[in-house]
Amino acid sequence: MRNRGWAALLFLLGAVALASCATAPKPRPIEKSFMFPDASYDEVWKATNQALEQRGLPVDIADKELGILTTDWFHFTYTVTRQDTNYADCGTLDLFSHELDRRGRLKLLVRGDSTGVTLKINVEYEQSYADQPGSDAIVRSCVSTGYMEGRIRVLVAEGLAGRH
Repeated sequence: MRNRGWAALLFLLGAVALASCATAPKPRPIEKSFMFPDASYDEVWKATNQALEQRGLPVDIADKELGILTTDWFHFTYTVTRQDTNYADCGTLDLFSHELDRRGRLKLLVRGDSTGVTLKINVEYEQSYADQPGSDAIVRSCVSTGYMEGRIRVLVAEGLAGRH
């Protein structure tokens, strides 16, 4: 009977130790470059700007001559009951930490040549969290799930389809 008590205690301690372990985000291959062979540079530029506007993303830099679009940081919802992992994988926090915020920003590059127009989308995500009540925020990088890049591509394609 005594051995069962020790075994149960060891099992419980092991379970608590596992539950309190944080995990790193898992990098994944995602598509970041999209070709629009039947569209002009101006059409893709306009459709990309409209896609950012439709998503409510705050444009920081829009340099048409250089083909560069960037957004300001945008925040997305995190609740205790539902992590919004559609956009970014931030890994898991340990049992004693809690998330404060998640945010992201986009860097888009529009390039045209004889084969069409290419749109390259890079998204940077980060998570801020506290490891104890009242402590300063700790910030770590997250990895994209490809959801935002795919959504922007679809919106640009839809904008191009409606151009005629």
